[in-house]
Amino acid sequence: MFAVVYSAPAMGPAILDAEVGMNFASMVHGGQDFAWGPVVIAGDEVTTVATVREISERGGMGFYVFGSTSTNQRGETVCTATWTNIVRGV
Repeated sequence: MFAVVYSAPAMGPAILDAEVGMNFASMVHGGQDFAWGPVVIAGDEVTTVATVREISERGGMGFYVFGSTSTNQRGETVCTATWTNIVRGV
């Protein structure tokens, strides 16, 4: 889960973006998937960019799926991730 150290900070602005419209107070964690590239080592400078992949509604719940891509200072993709959040009572 070390990838969360360098990728999660990019998720905050995406999740709290007013245009996304997620009710953070009713959000529960739906899941995370990570795909690994080269190993991150001490001294690497990792930058993460988050994007909205999908927003949908099923069964009275909102599903918010985000993606993130983390690259090192050499431009190598060290991790890609899918973050799923569920909002109850949409």
